[in-house]
Amino acid sequence: RDRSKSKKKRQDEMMKEEDEGDGDDEGRDGCGEDGKKKERSDTTMAASTTTTTKKTELKRRHDDTAWEEKYNELKAYKDKHGNTLVKVKGNKDNPKLGTWVKTQRYQYKKLKEAEEKEKVEEKQKHISSMTNGRIEKLEALGFEWVVASSWDLRYDELVDFVNENGHANVPSDYPANAELAEWTRTQRRQYKLLKQNRPTQLT
Repeated sequence: RDRSKSKKKRQDEMMKEEDEGDGDDEGRDGCGEDGKKKERSDTTMAASTTTTTKKTELKRRHDDTAWEEKYNELKAYKDKHGNTLVKVKGNKDNPKLGTWVKTQRYQYKKLKEAEEKEKVEEKQKHISSMTNGRIEKLEALGFEWVVASSWDLRYDELVDFVNENGHANVPSDYPANAELAEWTRTQRRQYKLLKQNRPTQLT
């Protein structure tokens, strides 16, 4: 009976050891599964980062190409007119070029304002689309970052109108340049006030 009890005790101990071994295997398998999940997550994140980087690079190349196209249009304008003062409105040959020129001045202003606060060489692209390379190319054309007052600009537009039409009577409903039409009406009103010795903006 003692031998039988001893044998049974050894069998119980062996079964216990096997159970503990199975538990260790399950633990190792669990760790392995967690590791696989982490590996898959890391792979997914790496793929997402790569995709984002590619999209950013493609966008940058597209922006650079579009910028160069407009720059060449501005260069052609300079060759024809002798300056880079493209009108935002009233430019029949290239209506969008004036808006592009205005945007360059705005982006330049943003960059300079940021530079006054901190160094932005590395952060430059997040603040403004203007770069040192673009500044150099524009200035090589004699680009003016600060233009004359709106009054002077309208006056220049009126001179162009006179040269094209032979008179300064801009129609009140002039669709080619509604701002010029409004400006000429304002000058006439201000002139009347001046003649009446009343307060006026005209000098």
